[in-house]
Amino acid sequence: MAPKRNAALEATIEEATVDAYNDDEQLTGLFTGTGQDGRPR
Repeated sequence: MAPKRNAALEATIEEATVDAYNDDEQLTGLFTGTGQDGRPR
């Protein structure tokens, strides 16, 4: 089951950072693309 969760996490990260140009934009994308608990919205 771990590989499935890893794939879901990687997909979430990719979706949240797809248009980011630098580290700051990647972090912003992760914070706005997930809730406080880190789960996708």
